[in-house]
Amino acid sequence: MDRGCLCNDCYYTLINVLVQEEYEIDFDTTRPHLSGQVPYIELPYKHENGNKYTKGIEADANYCCQCGAKL
Repeated sequence: MDRGCLCNDCYYTLINVLVQEEYEIDFDTTRPHLSGQVPYIELPYKHENGNKYTKGIEADANYCCQCGAKL
């Protein structure tokens, strides 16, 4: 299984859940593959002027698409 855009912690958490719950991995070929979609996450962001808001980022190789941690 490819780690994809997950950080190590989220990746191993996912693996542990899959193993413990004994999920069957469903290879549904009718749906678009997840790797073809760009995950989009919102992170709390504080601008240099002090204003706080959420900043949407595309979760590429620089950020974990589960928790938003910088990779």
